[in-house]
Amino acid sequence: MAATNKRGVFSLEKVLERQSDNNWSNIFDPFRYVIDSSFGTDYGYFGGGTYNTGGNSSSIIQRIDFNNDTANSVTKGNETVTAQNRGGTSSTSYGYLGGGNDPAYVSTVDRIDYSNDATTASPKGPLTLARARASGTHNSDYGYQGGGYAPASPNYISTVDRIDFSNDTATAVAKGPLTGPKNATIAVGNQSYGYWAGGTFTPWPTFYTSVDRLDYSSDTTATAPKGPLTRARGYTGGAGNASYGYIGAGYFDPGPYTGSTMDRIDYSNDTAAAVPAGPYLKSSNSWNLGATGNTSYGYWAGDERNADGSEIGRLDYSNDTQTTTQVASLSGYMQRICGFSSRANANPTSSRSQATRIEANSSPAGTNFGYAFGGTVKTGGPLNYTIQRIDFANDTATASVPSSMTNTSPSNAGNAGGFAVASLTHAYAGQSPNPSASSSIQRLDLSNDTTNASVHANMPETAFQTNGVGNSDYGYICGNDKTSTSRIDYSNDTATTSPKGDLTVERGSAGVTGTPSYGYVGSGWKSNFFTQTSKTDRIDYSNDTATAVVVGNMTFSKHNPTAAGNLSYGWFNQGGPGLNTRICRLDYSSDTTNAVQKGSLSASTYGRGATGDQSYGYFSGGFGYDPGQYTTTVCRIDYANDTPTSSTKGPLTTGVFYGRMASSKANGLPFLAPKTVDKGADGYAQASFGPAFGYYCGGMVAGGGGTNISTVERIDFDNDTATASTKGPLSSTRHSSATVGTTSFGYACGGPSPSDTSTVDRVDYANDTATMTVVGPLESPSSYNSAVYGNASYGYIKASGASYSNLTRLDYANDSATSTPKGNLTNNAYALSQGTGTNSYGYLAGGYDTNSINNRIDYSNDTATATPKGNLTQARYAMGATSNSSYGYFGGGAAGPISRVDRLDFANDSTTMVQKGSLSSARNAVQATGSPSYGYFAGGNSGPGTPYSTIDRIDFSNDTPTASPKGALTAAKRYCMGVSSQGNGLTSTPTIQIPRIRWVDSAAEVPISSLAPSFGYFQNGTNNKTVVERLDFDNDTETLVAKGNLSEGRKDLATVGNTSYGYFAAGYVYPDPSPGSRHRSTVDRLDYSNDTTNAVAKGPVRSRYNVGGTGNASYGYVVGGDDGSGISRTWVDRIDYGNDTATASPKGDLNISPGGRKKQGCVGNMSFGYFTGGTNGGSYFTHINRIDYSNDTATAPTKGNLSIARDSLKSTGNASFGYCIGGYAPSLSSPITTVDRIDYSNDTAVASVRGSLTQTVTNHGATGSPSFGYAGAGGGNLGTRIDRIDYNNDTATAVTKSTTPSPGANREAVGPRINGLPPTDSLLAPVQPPFPYPQQLFDPNFGYWVGGQGSPSYTSTVDRVDWATDTGIAATKGPLSTPWVYYNAAVASPSYGYVGGGARSTGPSYNDYSTVIDRIDFTNDSATATPKGNLSGGKNRLAATGNASYGYFGGGFVQNPSIIDRVDYGNDTATATPKGNLNNNRWAPAATGNQSYGYFCSGMNTTDVDRVEYANDTPNASPKGKLNNPHNYGGATGNASYGYVGGGQGPSPSKFSSIDRIDYSNDTATSVLKGPLSAAMEGTAATGNQSYGWWAGGQVPPGPLTSRIDRLDFYNDTTTASPRGILSQKRGYLGATSPTANANPN
Repeated sequence: MAATNKRGVFSLEKVLERQSDNNWSNIFDPFRYVIDSSFGTDYGYFGGGTYNTGGNSSSIIQRIDFNNDTANSVTKGNETVTAQNRGGTSSTSYGYLGGGNDPAYVSTVDRIDYSNDATTASPKGPLTLARARASGTHNSDYGYQGGGYAPASPNYISTVDRIDFSNDTATAVAKGPLTGPKNATIAVGNQSYGYWAGGTFTPWPTFYTSVDRLDYSSDTTATAPKGPLTRARGYTGGAGNASYGYIGAGYFDPGPYTGSTMDRIDYSNDTAAAVPAGPYLKSSNSWNLGATGNTSYGYWAGDERNADGSEIGRLDYSNDTQTTTQVASLSGYMQRICGFSSRANANPTSSRSQATRIEANSSPAGTNFGYAFGGTVKTGGPLNYTIQRIDFANDTATASVPSSMTNTSPSNAGNAGGFAVASLTHAYAGQSPNPSASSSIQRLDLSNDTTNASVHANMPETAFQTNGVGNSDYGYICGNDKTSTSRIDYSNDTATTSPKGDLTVERGSAGVTGTPSYGYVGSGWKSNFFTQTSKTDRIDYSNDTATAVVVGNMTFSKHNPTAAGNLSYGWFNQGGPGLNTRICRLDYSSDTTNAVQKGSLSASTYGRGATGDQSYGYFSGGFGYDPGQYTTTVCRIDYANDTPTSSTKGPLTTGVFYGRMASSKANGLPFLAPKTVDKGADGYAQASFGPAFGYYCGGMVAGGGGTNISTVERIDFDNDTATASTKGPLSSTRHSSATVGTTSFGYACGGPSPSDTSTVDRVDYANDTATMTVVGPLESPSSYNSAVYGNASYGYIKASGASYSNLTRLDYANDSATSTPKGNLTNNAYALSQGTGTNSYGYLAGGYDTNSINNRIDYSNDTATATPKGNLTQARYAMGATSNSSYGYFGGGAAGPISRVDRLDFANDSTTMVQKGSLSSARNAVQATGSPSYGYFAGGNSGPGTPYSTIDRIDFSNDTPTASPKGALTAAKRYCMGVSSQGNGLTSTPTIQIPRIRWVDSAAEVPISSLAPSFGYFQNGTNNKTVVERLDFDNDTETLVAKGNLSEGRKDLATVGNTSYGYFAAGYVYPDPSPGSRHRSTVDRLDYSNDTTNAVAKGPVRSRYNVGGTGNASYGYVVGGDDGSGISRTWVDRIDYGNDTATASPKGDLNISPGGRKKQGCVGNMSFGYFTGGTNGGSYFTHINRIDYSNDTATAPTKGNLSIARDSLKSTGNASFGYCIGGYAPSLSSPITTVDRIDYSNDTAVASVRGSLTQTVTNHGATGSPSFGYAGAGGGNLGTRIDRIDYNNDTATAVTKSTTPSPGANREAVGPRINGLPPTDSLLAPVQPPFPYPQQLFDPNFGYWVGGQGSPSYTSTVDRVDWATDTGIAATKGPLSTPWVYYNAAVASPSYGYVGGGARSTGPSYNDYSTVIDRIDFTNDSATATPKGNLSGGKNRLAATGNASYGYFGGGFVQNPSIIDRVDYGNDTATATPKGNLNNNRWAPAATGNQSYGYFCSGMNTTDVDRVEYANDTPNASPKGKLNNPHNYGGATGNASYGYVGGGQGPSPSKFSSIDRIDYSNDTATSVLKGPLSAAMEGTAATGNQSYGWWAGGQVPPGPLTSRIDRLDFYNDTTTASPRGILSQKRGYLGATSPTANANPN
């Protein structure tokens, strides 16, 4: 690619940046990144400087608002020094000013905190030396101050000081240096490089044009000289973005010394000279400027000109040759200032990390082990520090000892009696040899349990005779003969445990277990060893400072009990004395009830340890009958069968007493944990909004008292300069209704009409021309209502008329119910207040009599009294209000009238609102609505008799200017309440998920969960039945199930539908209720998501019966039929699914002569509808008409025919094929079993006969999925049975599956998955969460030429041509594995190439033929090809073609010259399978094709073309249109639409260059001459991709071999092929293939 041609070139860094800025395609890729947090502020700062020439220095910092840059700067905090000539840099959080003088020189660095910029700056680490006029630039990590002037020699500085933003208290570090000493240089930069341009040196005035560049990644290296400025200059400021740096005006040499010209440095071409930009504001005297900016604009200020030094000039980077614009001023005349901003130098605005999410309950939590900690091995010691591990999955094995505890008892004597508890990741244990010993807590990492536990924290008391319980966040230590408990915080587990609420009684060695919410402490000794309790205490983890609560008692009073449990129950073992085995169970759901006796343990001990998982409890060790010995026994309780005696497991390795146990599966810990997964499976979330319209409802026209109206007007947000359009009216005239709504419906509530009303009207945004539907009502009549709007579930209304202080709530899910009273406001709710809000809170402000109060309503607690929040800036009433998700806007109002607009910041709603821009005129009684981007304030009046029709628009992104007048209302009015599906931050739930796409073919991933329902619906029209029966495709052997009914029983109707609804249109009732009235226009709609509900009347269509129907996702087409006059019609009516209450629209007629048709079959895909067969006046049809949905007003043309004339057939299909099934054939005088298939890609051809039904059928139903068609339950012999057609094996006879419970003919069927309705099927990426690091696929853009007859010898060489660089010499790969290397043929899958047959290098080639098939691995094509399964017989001079799954080798010499062998790529070690034959023996043919068909062309001097249908490859190939020339030994290639056969040998001339093109969509026609090749070539081979075909090698006249390669442009195929590169050697009679050939998916 030429260096000057960089269109479309971009870096991955730029892709990442644009993704994070939401300025990139919504197509999800494997490296989708999300914004974790936003950085910086939208402000620029100027600091230091002097008040005037030679005046005093300043310490003030001034701030400009980039989003409101016409406003003057505001003064913020001070610097710590008073100085001028400072240098400015910035991180994303802080600004830095360094050095300066006044007159003394300083090295001070001041830091300004952007989040608190009104405070005095903080002094930070100094520069390396005191200096002034250093110039600063930065990236997000470091600031750089370069050059300047110092009082000490050498005065002119070349040093670059680096400030480390992460360690800014440290002294700056010298970097660089510059290429020479420079004072008053100008610094700019981006995130990779810093540039210091111009500057001065002694003797004065010596200025530089040079530009020095510092590479931040190697900043200890001296700067590199780059392209010069347009002129020498200094003493000014620089600004820029990621691509360019701008140098503003300054002091020039040679004179005139000051001026206004600006320079632009192109960072991507920084060796080139800078180009002029600007100029700056004035034509002269612009110097000593400071500068800063953001990504779009640069700002310069502080001109050293006495009159105008406060000006701020703005340069638009997108139009940088225009003079800068004065946008505002500094707060005073300043000069010698510096500028800085968090937005400068392309600082990042957000952090980015790989998009992940937390997926709840999606991975096993914890480890599958229980641990026994320490204990004692005999009476009196010694202590045991081993950790024994029980494997729950293999609990009959002896426990292992993976690690130990740390010995914390030097005496190593006494009893352990400690505790153990676990989180999901760690276990914690403590033990003490006696009651007086202090205790440490040791932690074992469960993911690394072979490492010894380590001391991690301390307890304030002993762990002696304690035990532990807890949840996934905290552990609780209970006992030690006291009531106290202490808590371990797992997230801060090095800290000392904290005391928590007491138990109800003193106890030690209690049994403990629990749930995620509560811990249960049962039995144990009380006060002393010989006093026990049966009490159970419950600790509430959510209120753990409170004293525990007594719940149900144990069945025993013992010391040393033990316990284990799951989420529902706790099992407690009695303990000692008495060596008891009894178990009692506490039911957590009824824990105040005493525990109940259950089974027993298999061993009698006490002082055990206990733990478990969700299924079993394990009780181990303890004191046995021998006082000096401790048992190793492990007893297991089966929680699901807890009455028998426990089973013996284990044992432990060492018998222990007081060996406490813990497990990450115990105590009700979650057994499924969240995990972090790549969000690739989710797609890219995008908010979804309702229709882009706003509505103004009712109101009052004329002056004085006015006249109420019912008019509803709609404004189009996408065309808001147009006058509003009139829509369906309110149910009655009124004004001052409260308007609320969802994304689908708007509600107008109450209002005077003229007296108070409680009426609630509902507008359906999808059908807004209809009169509003009355729902509700409000709980009481009211007037001058106010809306708080609400969220997606509820609307809140303040009813007025008197001073009411309460709200009433409308439930959208039950909007026919009366509204419900809710919480009060903080004051009497004044009439004519106005509200807006977010999805969580509503705000109601102002009201009559004139107040500024603002109430906030918490939707999650709406019975509580509202909370006062930040007030309006001015008391008022009768205003309008709207909002987006971040701010609320209150505009206009009275008394006044008023034009101001106040803005409420939802994130900081306690502060008084801020006045922003104003309306275009002062008025009250104005009303508002809005979209996510704009607010619209409409109508109102400025006084009695002067209403407005004006609609003002506020731009939420630039809300300080005066609102812009847009299209007007149709009439001047006031109190016309506004509502919108997009206002007040309202979005649809859930948001749209834009899926990731498959790398190979860009197909969008479609999870199974997002598919349309997997059902089909059959309607039985016999005897006027209304029932609709459902077939479950996933369980299709079951009888159909009755669902909702139609509004009226009828037959011979049409069915259409999309993925959400099925429509049953027209038809007739029988018997005729009255003469001539039996045909219907009714359209019933069945909701698939609620299919037990009766269908709802929609439509209508034109009255008729015996109609057909099909459609796409947006429209249904009802065609033909009999209108009762006896005449069959050509009518086509279109139902708009998005507006299905409207009458269907007449479209282009069927093209049938004579007359129309009825009883036809209808099918289609998303682009076309096909209408097949049928009858009219005794004539039966075979022809097929096609409607083009994109041009449906045109008459439907005739396409191919059916195989047999018939009527009463039915049709179904998928995205590729339509199946015409059964029907009545007059030629056979009976119903038939025939199934014809229409190939949509070749629809002019006669439909092909596929496998038949099991029985004859007519007047049946047909529907299906993308994989299967279902037909039956009609007339004929099939009866109530339903046959299934397998589309992937459609030549086989259908299989009977389901039956219908109601016999009868005259059926119709529909479904959400027919005709390729989207999504057609699930498409899951081969790798699902969690995702490994993506691996790059191999590049498929190569072609391979294999073997051949070389000169002087034959060759097994494999040459590879790179499609992108095809003018060079082919690269040698391979070779093939055998010497059977010429007269071969080759074909390819997307991953491998297959070379089959051929002749060997010696011997008479006519009698030499190979069966070998070699496979080339495209990902490792330098390796020798691998032999795979053989051909069914040896041959040479053959040809090959195929699709992504199979390869077909056909023709050849000598064995079986007509046979076609199929190679299964998925089983390529097997011998190829013979399939259907060619129509005649031939050798030296050429072959090409697409993914559906293969074409074998010419050979043996013929021009024949035979087509193989891959989906039905056992019949013989079909003869197709002929070539113009024979192409013996020619080459063939093509794309998805056309095949090209070029070169070769004929009878005359013996070698030629012509190219024949086969049109796959019209392959019965003779091919068309294209090309030709650049020279005649015999023995050539060809392959290609979707755009080009390449022919290489062969013999050229008069006979020598060639290595030439010709390329034909398929999109300009009448031009001569262009010579490209050459093969590695001259050769001919070779094979060629490519992973991109034959339209293979790549």
